[in-house]
Amino acid sequence: MTTTRNRYLGFSMILSAVVLAAGCATTGDVERVQGEAAGARKLAQEAKSAADQASGTANTAAADARAAREAAAAAQRSADEAKAAAQEAKRAADEAKAATQALNEKLDRAFKQSQKK
Repeated sequence: MTTTRNRYLGFSMILSAVVLAAGCATTGDVERVQGEAAGARKLAQEAKSAADQASGTANTAAADARAAREAAAAAQRSADEAKAAAQEAKRAADEAKAATQALNEKLDRAFKQSQKK
């Protein structure tokens, strides 16, 4: 029984040593993982920088779009005012034309009457 127990004990010691050896990381493994982690941190920082730059560009574009909308609204108001002024000028011109025609007709009648006398 002692031999069997010693055999199992020896076998479990060998198995434990193999598991321990397989589960331990070497210095090279640790350095490789640290290098990969440093590379991942560098990539993350570059991605953050790119995202910050893109956010700044988007904010600038949004401000430019707001300014363009405001300029377009101001231009539309100016166009509406110009259209109203043009309509008023046309109405005044039509009235002036009608008044001129009425005056010309009146002068023609006066001239014809003066010719009859």
